[in-house]
Amino acid sequence: MIHSFASLKTSRRVIFLAVVCFAMFTKVITNLGLFSLFIVNEFPLIDQGSKGRQTIIQL
Repeated sequence: MIHSFASLKTSRRVIFLAVVCFAMFTKVITNLGLFSLFIVNEFPLIDQGSKGRQTIIQL
């Protein structure tokens, strides 16, 4: 009984952590997408290739 309750508690914690990480991940992705759109709109000289991604990552 105690063991099953503990495993249920840890699984709920794992699910909660996964949801939080997923929410943070999606927020970061949307922020990066908006930021890259801003960079592309403001500085059209930056190519859309790996150079632009490296610039975004460095910032």
